Parts: sequence; structure tokens; C-alpha cells
Amino acid sequence: MPLHSVGLLEKLDTLEEWVREIFSKVPNNGLPKPDFSALLDPFDTPAFCKLYRVVPVRKVHALNITWALPPQEKYYRVKPLHYISWLVGHEGTGSILSVLRKKCWALALFGGNSETGFDQNTTYSIFSISITLTDEGFQNFYE
Repeated sequence: MPLHSVGLLEKLDTLEEWVREIFSKVPNNGLPKPDFSALLDPFDTPAFCKLYRVVPVRKVHALNITWALPPQEKYYRVKPLHYISWLVGHEGTGSILSVLRKKCWALALFGGNSETGFDQNTTYSIFSISITLTDEGFQNFYE
């Protein structure tokens, strides 16, 4: 079945039939899903809390700041990281981006958590802020 044939117009029964056909042969080992909640500080190592400089392929200056936070899955109903993301990503007067733009240091800013298995699991939740810097912003990124 080609991927382009799967559309939003298919009936639920048809979609279910396709899923069963494709995934029914995937073996189930009967084991519970892994739980890493006992690892309270997985990022408390010398390799973290460091600045890494990467030579870009194209001339774009980006500053990415990432925090490993305690797992947030028990807060799935209130989504605190969405709220923080909204505050960090706000572009109005007094916002982080407006201050950086006034100094001519940044062009764009994004903050958030993708809620994927990598960014959010039983061990940690990752929250990142990515700032696209101007040349002057790159010269002042420590500030």
C-alpha cells in the first residue's frame, strides 16, 4: 500500500484493517514498558552544563539552551511546559525577544518541549530555548 494512498477520507474500519494487517506480525515480548524513574539525576555528569560551539554549514547563528527537568508526565492535564513555552515565546513589549531585538541581537526565539519520547519520559523532561542571533547577537551571546 503506497503511503500517498492513505488519506483522511478513509473510513475508520479501513484504517483499522490496514493497521492490523501491517502491525499484527510485530512480536509482543509480554514485558512491561521500561521505567527509568529511579534515575533521579540522569544529567548530573561533567558532560553537561557546558557550552558547545558547532561550526555551521551556513551562516546562521543559533543559540540553543536546554534544561533537563524532572518528569512532567503526571502533569499531562495542565501541561506546565506549554505555559512556560507560551511565556518565553511571547513577542510583546517587555518580552525576551523584544529586549533582544531592541539590542539588535536576535531575529527569532522559540521555546518549548515536543512531548516526544525523547523530550519527555519517566526520567526527565527537556525544555529548550532556541534563539536565532544576528551577527552582533553572536558577539554578545554570553550576555
